[in-house]
Amino acid sequence: SISSALADQYLGFGISPHNILIAPDAVSLDRYNGLTKEDARKRLTTSDRRLAISHKQLAIYTGHLYEWKGASVFAEAASQLENVRALIVGGTEGDVKRLRSEVNGRGWKNVEVIGYVAPDQIPLYQVAADVVVLPNSAKSEISRLHTSPLKLFEYMASGAPIVASDLPSLREVLRDHENAILVEADNVNALANGIKLILNDRVLADRLAATARKDVEALTWAARAESVIRFCGV
Repeated sequence: SISSALADQYLGFGISPHNILIAPDAVSLDRYNGLTKEDARKRLTTSDRRLAISHKQLAIYTGHLYEWKGASVFAEAASQLENVRALIVGGTEGDVKRLRSEVNGRGWKNVEVIGYVAPDQIPLYQVAADVVVLPNSAKSEISRLHTSPLKLFEYMASGAPIVASDLPSLREVLRDHENAILVEADNVNALANGIKLILNDRVLADRLAATARKDVEALTWAARAESVIRFCGV
């Protein structure tokens, strides 16, 4: 099971707790090892001149744009922030078109919906960020209880500080003011304030990012596979 809530459901089906392993998703650290913020920004600028990094601080979301992912909440929160450039990376063609229409229609000039990029480019955006954002909605059960987002572990590996929704699914890995800032889900102002807190306090940001990076060293795909093998007694 990738979450405790899913494990609880299995218990409800009559499955013995001795036959359930909770194994959250994970990350491949080699995609991030040795990649610096300066290098990531240089490579992004080289590949697309539109991405030249200005004096503005960079807040980034990567992943799908389903409603329960909360990207539109992030976009609105970012629109309230001065000297911040927000990039939203990923999504299917239809979802990208929908969110771009909302961003353009509401005049959020500092928010850019990049859309789909190749998977090997995703670490560049995450490492380049001054803050990475995981704004999952509490309105969906899968988001609130069941998910184990791949981006969560990628964010931890990136070395960028994390602001995330305060949800049971995310609290299985994140701890408020220890390896992330957790804010009320679906609350635009709370998310904006969480991002401000990170961007205005470099000492806090660096501490959170360093703790998250240390924590994720035990959350690799190899470690996950080993735990499953041990559990199965292979």
